[in-house]
Amino acid sequence: MVEELLRQLKEKFKEILESFRENLRLIRSGRAEVGLVENLPVLVYGRKMLLKELASLAIPEPRQIVITPWDKSILPAIEKALRESPTALSPVAEVNFIRLNIPPLTAERREELIKLLKEREEEAKIALRNARHEALKELDRLEKDKKIGEDEKKRGEKQVQEEIELSSGEIDKMTEQKAAEIREV
Repeated sequence: MVEELLRQLKEKFKEILESFRENLRLIRSGRAEVGLVENLPVLVYGRKMLLKELASLAIPEPRQIVITPWDKSILPAIEKALRESPTALSPVAEVNFIRLNIPPLTAERREELIKLLKEREEEAKIALRNARHEALKELDRLEKDKKIGEDEKKRGEKQVQEEIELSSGEIDKMTEQKAAEIREV
């Protein structure tokens, strides 16, 4: 029973880390990254599709993304979606592709992004703590219902704590890497 609980907790932690990783990809670091636009919804063919499903995305230069749609007729729809997106990037439409130039970040904007990064980090750590709290409550319930003994509960609590420290360390590492990217001039 404890093993199943730990397996579920690891899965939950994995989901939290993946969600955090996705949140980090959306924070612009001053460099071109396809993650900024690849999951942008575009209204084409009467429905919304992700940009990565409609076009190839390339980074020919460190501050530029080139979007080449497989169907040239949807170029205006992609350009419209980019203009309306929260990325605040201005697309430049060419004949067969769209070019996105990534402007350098100002010092003020870098600080705003680092503040946003810290907020996302705290949200992820809160999610980890909530998952830990639920797991510990479940261990208490199992002991109370006499399904596990006190020793097994203590071992389970120790393993839960080890897992949260591991995941929290991973979040710290990802945060530091992203902060370093943002601080780069």
